[in-house]
Amino acid sequence: MSPKFKNVSEVVTLVLAIIAIAFAIIQFVDSRHLQRSSQDLQNSSKILQQKIKFLLDETSTKYIGSFPYNMDDINSTLGRAQEEVCVLVDFPGYGHYSQPRKHRDYADKILQLRQAKKKVRMLFYSAAAQLAKVHDQFKPADWGKIRGTQAFKEFFGTYHPDQEAPNSYDGFINRLLGLQLEYERGLCNNGVEIEHIDQPSVLFLWLDDEDSAVFAINNGGGKDRELSFHTSDGKLIHSFRSMFDRFWDDNRSDPQRCPK
Repeated sequence: MSPKFKNVSEVVTLVLAIIAIAFAIIQFVDSRHLQRSSQDLQNSSKILQQKIKFLLDETSTKYIGSFPYNMDDINSTLGRAQEEVCVLVDFPGYGHYSQPRKHRDYADKILQLRQAKKKVRMLFYSAAAQLAKVHDQFKPADWGKIRGTQAFKEFFGTYHPDQEAPNSYDGFINRLLGLQLEYERGLCNNGVEIEHIDQPSVLFLWLDDEDSAVFAINNGGGKDRELSFHTSDGKLIHSFRSMFDRFWDDNRSDPQRCPK
């Protein structure tokens, strides 16, 4: 990561963190208010909730939830693109395990853009950074719990029936990373321009032309990782575009080679 990009990224991250905290406070206060059991407060609670929703709907930047509940907005943003989409994210198959159905919509939207001759540039983590990230998301000590979850059973039984469910932690990790490589190969072979970054990013981006964007603050693991926002703020989008272009130029390899 270049020092110039790092400095800009840190400043923007601080600003976005303040935004996230502000929205979190609003939601916390609202939820505490709505949890009161008194029948007399129900009507006023509904009115307050409607007012807050109206105010948030009128703002140019809105909190849309944390991963993986941000994918509807991401897919909507991709679907509105007219000329170009720029994406900065960890994996080619974003959400493929946590939200496999919505991931398919996500992948379809990107391929539809290419079929319509739209430009798509995507920045992903390098293989080493992806390995570190997936180990952080799925820890060896949790393997017994992971293999017993409904998500595990549906992923291999419903969405990837051709893939035998792994019976070991290492097999599970290798299977996930192997699928990510397949996703990247498919994107690349369909004309998506791809570069890689070696360092984790504190910010994920999905930029739709110059009109709208979804951005996520990547705050690590836990229940509320990747706090996500949708924005139509022109200045913010311009800043994100400048960051993306600088990062793209810093990590550009020529010529691009699709994974084998």
